[in-house]
Amino acid sequence: MDSIHIQMIEQAPEAMVFADTHEIIKIWNKKAEFVLGYTSKEAVGECLAIIIPDRFLSRHQDGYKCVMKTGMTVYDGKILSVPAKRKDGSTISIEFSVSIIQEKGEILGVLAIIRDTTEKWHKTKKT
Repeated sequence: MDSIHIQMIEQAPEAMVFADTHEIIKIWNKKAEFVLGYTSKEAVGECLAIIIPDRFLSRHQDGYKCVMKTGMTVYDGKILSVPAKRKDGSTISIEFSVSIIQEKGEILGVLAIIRDTTEKWHKTKKT
């Protein structure tokens, strides 16, 4: 990746996480560090399971395998709201969108753009 692309990812106002076809994290920007608590050094090379709450892990892994096999997701263009697990073990509410990244017809993995919506979720829950 050239320096302009690296800067764009690092300066993005949202958390950006890219995982390969085996769910191994390859890109973890500064906002992801802030939102999810892991530094880039801690997260890159780890499985996405580090941010998936245990009760959702099996469903997530099944869905991820299906997307990697078919190259399609029913969530394309949609914003999803789900819980995520932070490094400290706490659960937060996030919204995210995903894009399947391909090169020359080969799936490289999935890019997720993530926003912490915990505060918004708590306000909605109280009303």
